[in-house]
Amino acid sequence: MTSRTGRCVAARNALKLAPDNYEGDRNMLYVWQATWKSGISSELQDAALMRRVGFSFPEGLDVKGEYWLMGRPTVLVIFEASEIAPVFELSSVWGDVFDTVTTPAITPEEGLRLGAEIMSRRPA
Repeated sequence: MTSRTGRCVAARNALKLAPDNYEGDRNMLYVWQATWKSGISSELQDAALMRRVGFSFPEGLDVKGEYWLMGRPTVLVIFEASEIAPVFELSSVWGDVFDTVTTPAITPEEGLRLGAEIMSRRPA
C-alpha cells in the first residue's frame, strides 16, 4: 500500500508541479483576458489605444498571440512565463482601464496526457 505522502509526491511529480519547477525551469501557459472597465469614457479608451502603440510586454513573457475581440473580453493574450512577476506586471499596467483575468492553461495534448495519468491513479 502506498502512503499518503508517497501518493502526493507521485501526483506532484506527474503533474510537474514540484517546487523546483517554480524556479524557472518550466514555462507555464496563461490566457490573459481584458475587458473595458464599466463606464470607461471613449477618451480613456482612445488614450489606452495610443498607449498600446508604444507598449512592450514585460520581460519574461513569451507572447504566443494577442487578439482584439469584438465583444467581451476585449483583449485576449496567450503567453508563457516561468515566473509570476511579469504576469502580475501585465495586469497592473493595464488595471486602470481594464478588468483583467489571468488563467493558467494547458494544451489539449497536455490535458489528454495528464488526464490519462490522473485517471490511472483513481481507485478501481
